[in-house]
Amino acid sequence: MTAKEKLVRVPVGNGKSVKGYLRGSLTKPLVVFVHGLTGDPNEHQFYNGARYLEKRGLSSFRYNLYESRPMRQATLKTHASDFDKVVGYFRKRTKRKVFAVGHSYGGATILLSKDKDLDGAVLWDPSYKAGKSLSSLLKYDKRLKAYRLVWEVESILGKRMVDVDLATPWEDLGKDVTFPLKVILAGRGGLRKSGRYAKNAQGKSTIETIKGASHGFQEDGVAEKLFASTTKWFKGIR
Repeated sequence: MTAKEKLVRVPVGNGKSVKGYLRGSLTKPLVVFVHGLTGDPNEHQFYNGARYLEKRGLSSFRYNLYESRPMRQATLKTHASDFDKVVGYFRKRTKRKVFAVGHSYGGATILLSKDKDLDGAVLWDPSYKAGKSLSSLLKYDKRLKAYRLVWEVESILGKRMVDVDLATPWEDLGKDVTFPLKVILAGRGGLRKSGRYAKNAQGKSTIETIKGASHGFQEDGVAEKLFASTTKWFKGIR
């Protein structure tokens, strides 16, 4: 049986690359998935979302942001730079539309893209002032010269990651977006202020809230609503 997923390494400069999974053919529109802080491309919403989209005529690529730089060296800016390289890589290999989905910190990654070379995007409960909201969970370790993020599992964040986050003009994100943008908020997620990204956008935009959903969209039946809404948005872009 032919494998439906292909492991792809995308060069991002300085001899580095990111590793990801291409599901489906590049003869179909492509959705680039961008995970959040401390996340990975095989979280349920990306793994299952890729399969949902494929059945509805959309291919996908989900990749690991920490493949090119460990979390201690990464920042929102390096995430955005890598994202632009990934989109550019596929732009050269397909004549079809290229979309993006960003969850949590992945939403900010898309909004901070310099190129913004997209035909549309959907942000799933995107982060808003993440460093400030997570401040109670961040503990600076002088020995490591980094922050310990005690959040479900303990993670190590570089000082530059936190500095860049705190310096990010969160209120203005989305103002340079001209592609169609949809923000889907989790009703129980606590990030309603990130709906402003859709209001800031210059092109077609909308906000939707999925009631009963937490930030991870893991409740029974919630992911299906998330995927259906996302697919409908992309299908409606001509």
